[in-house]
Amino acid sequence: MKKEDKQVAHPDREQVTLYGIRGSSGIVVGKVVVFNHQPARTASYHLDDARVEPEVERFRSAVGRVEQELVGLRHSFEGELSDALAIIDSHILIIRDKLISQRTVGLIRDKKINAEWALSRALAQIKDKFDHIADSYIKDRFADIKYVVDRIFMQLSGLQQEVSLGVDTPVILVANDFSPEDILRMQAENVPGFLTEKGGSTSHTAIVARSLGLPAVIGLENITTVCRSGDTVILDGFSGRVYL
Repeated sequence: MKKEDKQVAHPDREQVTLYGIRGSSGIVVGKVVVFNHQPARTASYHLDDARVEPEVERFRSAVGRVEQELVGLRHSFEGELSDALAIIDSHILIIRDKLISQRTVGLIRDKKINAEWALSRALAQIKDKFDHIADSYIKDRFADIKYVVDRIFMQLSGLQQEVSLGVDTPVILVANDFSPEDILRMQAENVPGFLTEKGGSTSHTAIVARSLGLPAVIGLENITTVCRSGDTVILDGFSGRVYL
């Protein structure tokens, strides 16, 4: 991240220009809301024999609830936003695929560990395979697997961290990353734009933002710590710049 054109905006802050990646075109001005958008992970622990199969069932129930959520979200946008719906369909296919579920269930049974620990290990194994892929577009698809896995973690934890503002004034959302489903909810809540630390121009988050015409700058290193909730920013999705 570069900084330039520094001017004193008020005594304790400097005005800076931040450089990211053009996620979706458009220019908007607004107050920032910073999201701590990390799913909860519970403690890792071993199971006695009697608890192994109930833990498998707990995991499978969480997977089933995530599938229902995604299918329900897709139906709510039926007949519009074909690019976004295609991405949700890909997430539904991921949740139905045995890649995640078989690895996780196998670890629960073989290692006698809780579902969250098994899911973390399964995700690490999948990531290792993607890390050895040279094609950047295919490597970016790991983000979709992680979006789905994070939803499973949320179900296992009993918590929900969907994008929901509950405020009257339009704000620019800032987070480490947002899922494509989050972007659809932003449209429903009339969010004018968003900023993320992660992502690339071919990421599904960027594709959905462009299909909605929702201005976005992505790939902004440390933006969640540089920005504070309440700061005013100018988001320039044409140039990939943010004026804080």
